[in-house]
Amino acid sequence: VKRSIRDLALREQFGCTLVGVERQGICLRNPAADTELFPNDRILLLGQEQDIRRAEAWLNVTDPSPIPPEGRPDFRDMVLRPLAVPPASRHLGKPLGDLELATRWGVQVVSIGRNHGTLVGPGRSETLQAGDMLLVLGSLDRIEELAFWLST
Repeated sequence: VKRSIRDLALREQFGCTLVGVERQGICLRNPAADTELFPNDRILLLGQEQDIRRAEAWLNVTDPSPIPPEGRPDFRDMVLRPLAVPPASRHLGKPLGDLELATRWGVQVVSIGRNHGTLVGPGRSETLQAGDMLLVLGSLDRIEELAFWLST
């Protein structure tokens, strides 16, 4: 309460991404990083189940410890974009964890569309397959760089 989404640093601490806030029955989709949370707000987090549970436990503490501002990225330029995995990519079959997309490109794979289904919050061991449609979160320029890297 009375902290901005940026100050919570949920992605850095827990690997979760806050993508929505429900406030008094009104849904704020893709809230800005400077959006402050209020009592009784409900938030929508994307991430692995165990990471979301850790974040939930931390968020439900009466007075979580302050988060140091140094080294915190700026999320104002973050977007969600679909990204097709080219059928001839040299990265096919490689686990997401080995590709180090967050470290190398500053992007997170939110979901993978595959075989008429969607895998939300794929784990580090999930591999890239030809025809996968990734939903990635990051800055537009970094997503474009990643798209080029996947195709070369």
